[in-house]
Amino acid sequence: VGPAGAGKTASLTRLFAEWASHSGGLGATAADGPGRRSLISAFSRVPLTGGSTASELQGALESKLDKRRRGIYGPNLSNSGVHVFFVDDLNMPRNSATGATSPPLELLRQWFGHGGWFRSREQAFCKVVDIAMMAALRPPVGQRQRMPQRLLRHYHCIALSEPSEESAGAILTTLFSRFAGHLGSASEAKDVKEFRLPEAFAQGCTAVLKAVRERLPVSPLRP
Repeated sequence: VGPAGAGKTASLTRLFAEWASHSGGLGATAADGPGRRSLISAFSRVPLTGGSTASELQGALESKLDKRRRGIYGPNLSNSGVHVFFVDDLNMPRNSATGATSPPLELLRQWFGHGGWFRSREQAFCKVVDIAMMAALRPPVGQRQRMPQRLLRHYHCIALSEPSEESAGAILTTLFSRFAGHLGSASEAKDVKEFRLPEAFAQGCTAVLKAVRERLPVSPLRP
């Protein structure tokens, strides 16, 4: 849970990318040995918008699953471990016209509470096994929906704070400095260092970002 720019999506994506780079699959390291079963087999990000529906979310999740037998769905059996789905942003979908909780969130709560969901094509309830759900969301301000406690209680919440302007400037300065280090000629690199161009670029980017946030606040209709 955290505001825009706190690094929720980037942190999780980088974490799972580093795990995937280890031999033996996600969740396994070289010290674990070749015969160890991986805890995590795959990672998928599922973005949500203000207009996302339950059927769209269900389709995105089921596209990564296989039918194991009648009424049972799960990741491909060739990959050991669970498939982690990262739902981003969780509180973007709008509530229904009656004011009830948005259908995509109810679909997730149905899986948490009952281990599966109803499939209209088969007209039956299907179990979904060997998956895990992670999510990111922003504080419920403006037009963002407040999360229902019936769903939130299934998650372990971790709060991330928004980086200050000084921290954001330091990060951007480092990135621009690394880019400037790859310039072709020594004279160009000298000019960059003399005129402090990385610091100037960082200040300009933070100023633009601040102005955009103030004038174009994020909403379910404008993610």
